[in-house]
Amino acid sequence: MQGRHGPENKRVAVLPAASAPPHIVPQERFHGLNRLVLVADFCVSVYSLVSFVTTSTLVDMLAMRQAVFMDDVANGVYDFAPVSPTDDFILGLMHNATAGQSKSVGYRDAALATPAGGNSNSWCIRVGLTLGAEYHAVYDADGVSRRYLRYVHTRLPPTCTGWTVAPGGSVNDPPIVAVDDARNGYGQSFLYCTDPRYYAPGLGERANRTSFLFRAGYIAAQQHFAGGSFGIETHISNCKAEKIGDSLYYKVSPYQAGDTRDDVNVLFSNKGWVLWLLDYIGQSIVFVILVQEVLRSSVQSITEIPTIPNSLYKATMDLILGRPLRATPTVLAGGYSLLGFSQIWLANPWYSIGNCMYALGTTGETQTLVETFYWQWSIAGRFTDFVQAAMYAMRHSWVSVCAWSLVRIAVTKLRLPLPRRVVHEIRLLEMYCSSRAIVAAFMIASFVATRTRGLWYLTDRVNALDMAAGISKQTFWSSEDMQSLLMSHVVGILVGGLIAYATRVLLDRICPGHRNNSFIVAVEEHRVCSGFDLAQLLTGSRSVRVGDRWVLLLPLADLYLIFSSVNLLSTTSMPSLPCADPNYAVEVATDASGTVFELRATSVVVPGLAELQKSARGYVYCAVV
Repeated sequence: MQGRHGPENKRVAVLPAASAPPHIVPQERFHGLNRLVLVADFCVSVYSLVSFVTTSTLVDMLAMRQAVFMDDVANGVYDFAPVSPTDDFILGLMHNATAGQSKSVGYRDAALATPAGGNSNSWCIRVGLTLGAEYHAVYDADGVSRRYLRYVHTRLPPTCTGWTVAPGGSVNDPPIVAVDDARNGYGQSFLYCTDPRYYAPGLGERANRTSFLFRAGYIAAQQHFAGGSFGIETHISNCKAEKIGDSLYYKVSPYQAGDTRDDVNVLFSNKGWVLWLLDYIGQSIVFVILVQEVLRSSVQSITEIPTIPNSLYKATMDLILGRPLRATPTVLAGGYSLLGFSQIWLANPWYSIGNCMYALGTTGETQTLVETFYWQWSIAGRFTDFVQAAMYAMRHSWVSVCAWSLVRIAVTKLRLPLPRRVVHEIRLLEMYCSSRAIVAAFMIASFVATRTRGLWYLTDRVNALDMAAGISKQTFWSSEDMQSLLMSHVVGILVGGLIAYATRVLLDRICPGHRNNSFIVAVEEHRVCSGFDLAQLLTGSRSVRVGDRWVLLLPLADLYLIFSSVNLLSTTSMPSLPCADPNYAVEVATDASGTVFELRATSVVVPGLAELQKSARGYVYCAVV
């Protein structure tokens, strides 16, 4: 190993160019666990990245994915005739919408339609079908509003009026007039347009035009609780109006014969500044961490380890208050790291924190989209809808990491009125509950909560018609969102606890005595956030059993990066490089705050350690007991 170096050197050690680290062949007992961890890496790490890229509003704005829809909103394509103050409020939200406030749901075709709706979602067969409606979703006949709903047709082209008659009817048949959700009916639609620009011939033409194209749409606005943001689900279909003889009447049909689709987007209203900050600061943190970890794992560089701790808070305040900047601490060359991108869970808790902030800032949007895609999947069985629902469900799974962190604080910092044995068991469960396990558990829970909605909770739904504003909206605590999230998080914590218990039993069998390792003890003593991946730490190292002690063989850079992730507001320092003799293990020692990290020599001999240190050029291997 490297010897001890004086603190006066700015760069204490110069390492040779890195060679490929020696192939680490795990013990036979690790084969099954390695496969399990690799599968978890692929299913959760990659899925987490894909989920962020495909659902992030920052990415939406950079890629201009919703530019066409937002342009239509700004140009009044989705405007409607207001009849109440709520309508004026909804229109105001639409007119003031900015980039990043909408999401595409995609096209809904006949597979998502009902026989009552003519097995078609096209709005060309239901122009002006109803007068619109206002509802409150009520469950269990308790009379409590769980969600407010407003259904209304969008405006028709200027100077045009429209109506719908029974299927197969003529222009002279009586129109269908109802106060209902227009998706519950269909028929033959007509327009009456007086503006000559729809039919007058152009220059050089003699005959009148006989048809024109337009778009028919529908608004399904919903507010989940009093004072909450609106989710405005917009529907639009491309239609064709064909002139009936020489009259001003037009017969309406889909632009493409047999088209049953409508294009669905959801526009979310502006939210409070707290949620806005959580949303965009959280996304920014995740984006920065992803870039940082991609660079770290793809560009091999020597890990620099400061010799004295430096508080990020103090450095920030120095910059804000204009105080003299503190001297840059001397750094040690810690060698190269073996940590890959998939081990971001080990090396950077800010990834979880950023995702949690993002999830809290977009709770309303996420719940709306999760329920929408799960509903579409339950009706049509399309795998793409299931995948999209799972991607949005994954966003709020990071709040479960926060919930587990609160559990950790409770069992480590508070004196709970529980038997000591119970507190100890809860702490052990939390110790083995990694971020990957928590995320996977919440995704399972979200699926269970959505599929059991109407069976286990929120049963007997009735849409109570309320055109005269006779029903008051309720607070968030009484809303569908609250009950759905509560169900998801309770089931998620239970499933996460089961996964943690299974992981604990498996690791106790494969790696007996690993909890007594000084590195793991130090991490557990100073860790603040939940989600530390102990299984990944053990399988990602060349772990061996020496006597009655479990030894971790890892590069010094990996040890430093993993332990420094424990300190959120301070940098972790090492006064000097380890100075143990070849083949001898070291043990971890820290100060009370966990900001000073030392590796002290022991008398434990690890066979083969010296050969490993010599063959791994550029990697400073340590054996930690």
